Amino acid sequence: MKPAGLILAGGAGTRLGGADKALLPLDGETLLARLQTRLAPQVTALALSANGDATRFAGFGLVVLPDAQLGKGPLAGIAAGLAWAQARGAEALLSVPVDTPFIPLDLAETLSPAPAVACHASRQHHLVALWPVRALPALLDFLRTDPHLRVRDALALCHARPVDFPGADDPFANINTPDDLAAATRRLSPIFAFESDFAGSLRCIPMAVRLKLDLSGIKLSLRQWSQFTRDDRAALLTEPDLATFTRIVETLVATKTDEPLKPLPAAEAADWEDTAQVPAAVSGFAQEQGVAAPSKTQWATLSRLQRFTLLKLSRAHHDNINFLPALREFGLLKA
Repeated sequence: MKPAGLILAGGAGTRLGGADKALLPLDGETLLARLQTRLAPQVTALALSANGDATRFAGFGLVVLPDAQLGKGPLAGIAAGLAWAQARGAEALLSVPVDTPFIPLDLAETLSPAPAVACHASRQHHLVALWPVRALPALLDFLRTDPHLRVRDALALCHARPVDFPGADDPFANINTPDDLAAATRRLSPIFAFESDFAGSLRCIPMAVRLKLDLSGIKLSLRQWSQFTRDDRAALLTEPDLATFTRIVETLVATKTDEPLKPLPAAEAADWEDTAQVPAAVSGFAQEQGVAAPSKTQWATLSRLQRFTLLKLSRAHHDNINFLPALREFGLLKA
């Protein structure tokens, strides 16, 4: 049985100038709309925990639950959500903060059964959790008697299991500052400056898509790419979930191209995954171009996509003219 779902939107957004996080735009969509799209299919019903004027959320079609106990932080919202879920006959409640736009599409399934809490890279994301409805009385009692109760304490009270979600990028990354918002925007639309000549039309396959193709084990020709619509290409560029990306590619190739899907050996042990060693291809091509190769320290600080890009641009049969512009853009070569 699917759980009920709760989006937590009670934060003040102080580090974002007091912005209402739920209505904050990200790549043309509000954070609330983006999260609602990813979360709704995973739950039986979806509610929003928020205080203040509920009419500002009228266009989202969500039940808005104000905190019954003000000043108790997100646990008050979770308590209200558990009471709502209980009234609906649900056995569990999945809570997710509104400023986590990259949650996995199988979050509820992976966390089941309750109680459980999501983790990434040894970090526990306390508010991304699956709560048993039966925990409501104990949580209400704690809220009444312990003014210093933290979310992690409530999870311990429920004996929540930590569930690790693998991957290089944190699927539960929060947006708390303008820098966080900028990083999320780049993550959704990772077009490099040296790719700007085709950013509008996406006539060429961006490096961000090439990376996901390699990880999916799919070989996609430029001819197949050109048979997709502009919206198709943009969807592949911005889709953060690899399993969903793979399904979209498979469907597009089957329905919109006249070539079969071709497999590519999975890049499980690819050189660009090793942050401790600069690949020989990158060092050698830099030498051929008369510039210094990235140092080990520099290589380690590059993002996964940046390392992948430099390796691709240093190999034969690729558009090597962008190797030096990429080095400059990544801060490895003075202009």
